[in-house]
Amino acid sequence: MKNKKVNQVIGYLAAISILAGAIPIDNNSVLLAYAEDSGIEASAYEEIVDYDNIADITTVNDENNQNEYISTETTLTIDETGEITDIIVSDEPPILTDVQNIAIPIGDVDNDGVVSMSDATLILKIYAFQIAGLELDVTTEQLISADCNADGEINLEDVSLVLSYYAYVLAGLTEQSFEDYLGNPPVITTQPIETTTTTETTTTETTTTETTTKFTTTEYLTTTTETSDATTTETTTTTTTTTTAMPQSYKLDVNCILQNASPSLPTGCEATALTIALNYYGFGADKYDIAMNYLPRMNFTGSYGADFQYVFPGNPTTSSGYGCYAPAIVATANAYFTAKKNASYAENITGTEFTDLYKYIAQGTPVVFWGTMNMVAPYYTSSWTTPDGKRVTWKASEHCLVLVGYDKSAGTVLVADPLRGTVTYDANLVRQRYNDMGKNAVIINPSDNYKGEVSFVNSGSVYRIKNSSSGLYLTVSGESDSNGANVIQKSLNDSLSQQFRIVYEESSNSYRLYPMCSSDGTDKVIDIAKIGGWVVSGSNVQIYSPVDLPAQTFVIETYLDGSVRLSCRINRSACISVNGTGEGSASGKGFTSQGNVVIKNFTGASESLWYLELVE
Repeated sequence: MKNKKVNQVIGYLAAISILAGAIPIDNNSVLLAYAEDSGIEASAYEEIVDYDNIADITTVNDENNQNEYISTETTLTIDETGEITDIIVSDEPPILTDVQNIAIPIGDVDNDGVVSMSDATLILKIYAFQIAGLELDVTTEQLISADCNADGEINLEDVSLVLSYYAYVLAGLTEQSFEDYLGNPPVITTQPIETTTTTETTTTETTTTETTTKFTTTEYLTTTTETSDATTTETTTTTTTTTTAMPQSYKLDVNCILQNASPSLPTGCEATALTIALNYYGFGADKYDIAMNYLPRMNFTGSYGADFQYVFPGNPTTSSGYGCYAPAIVATANAYFTAKKNASYAENITGTEFTDLYKYIAQGTPVVFWGTMNMVAPYYTSSWTTPDGKRVTWKASEHCLVLVGYDKSAGTVLVADPLRGTVTYDANLVRQRYNDMGKNAVIINPSDNYKGEVSFVNSGSVYRIKNSSSGLYLTVSGESDSNGANVIQKSLNDSLSQQFRIVYEESSNSYRLYPMCSSDGTDKVIDIAKIGGWVVSGSNVQIYSPVDLPAQTFVIETYLDGSVRLSCRINRSACISVNGTGEGSASGKGFTSQGNVVIKNFTGASESLWYLELVE
């Protein structure tokens, strides 16, 4: 006689296992065979019950699989609805958790020397018998071996572990023992799948015969154009598209740094998060050094405060500081790389959908991103005006973190949180907070290459500097040699006020610009008038004695059209720019004054780009 209820339970569980991700391997899926033998459709979970009582079974033969199910004084009663109404069973077999001295290795339940599909089948049988209230003829050692995760229970988790391991082995993706696999599952990176698409384009050129008849009073004049055969040209274009399938889960080995560990940065989560990312690449950065020497920051001055997109308002070493966003952290990172003479650079990937950040993790790249403290909902608080005239409003609970892992199946992400350490968060909640804070995100593109003095500038040579937008030239107003003299743009002339000696500063890996109208280019330099103690958008450009290196040094970056950007070394978001296309004046020092040279945040506008013209 066949015990159909046990087979039905096995088939039902097999269906669950398959839909949950267990991999049937060719025709060896014994679990599917049980499902079919029981009359169960895996896709529908349909259960067919034999309405018989099964009592006092000593040995029950499975006619198809020739397996014996052993029970001791067990009665199973099923009513007409298919429900189990009565189970009388002897004491359940003990499930032991002490696996120190067993003879059968974990997972190798049939003791044949390998962990395979047959072990998964046997574990599933044990589980099915337990649910049905029946006893299977297995040893205590086999029961211990079947408890793969050593949680004191035999269930589908143990089956899944064996199935997963067996699939990895058959695919040639691991040579680990089952015990090693349980302790350290392999991380599998899917190889790119290259797809070649061939597109055939047919172009037909046809010359037709056109006859024109002109009638005059004396004769017919007939003009016939020459006819040629149709010409067909076939062009074959081959396009190769590379698609990479992303793993379901991935985790980076990232060391979390706490912002409040000494030296404390109470409001320095951004500097700390950047330090976490930098140190993942082996830079050995210090969070306090990053916050105090590279992070653009501005103290409140009167009614003015920093534009927190680009500059940190206040001081991150105090609890009264605010925070900043992706452009400020990109500028911070790039200022750090400049100081280290390293070709690495930070990239602003703001606007990327949250789940699309996973691809960076799978590629081995941690992502600095913005959410909120403890993932609470943000709300608007203080407002102020920036030096360049913008009105901004702060969102409370802003927080900067580092995404270091994800698990699509579990719906979780792993985050290096400067306030809490490495934390697992619900992915949907983090995505919501990421969206609330404007989808701000930054990655580091690491490099081991040296990046120092640029090749397109001859240090010590004299240049004229022409604006890309207006075509006018950088000029010291009135050819002055006085501290604080205004810098403007004017039409080309032959004066020394439009000539600048550009000199490379080895110590800061940046350049100073010496106007030739000041002691033949040996005294004053181009200088930025700080606001709130820092170089920010809205600052005026002037000349001054070389006494403030941070406000007087620039990084020169070139563009494809040959123009350059003169970025402020300590605030790489900001650069030398002009207002309008007209000429400036000595007194027109306002941020909006026509023709005045000022500092602006770089947006790609041509008013912030210049051409260097070597003076012979």
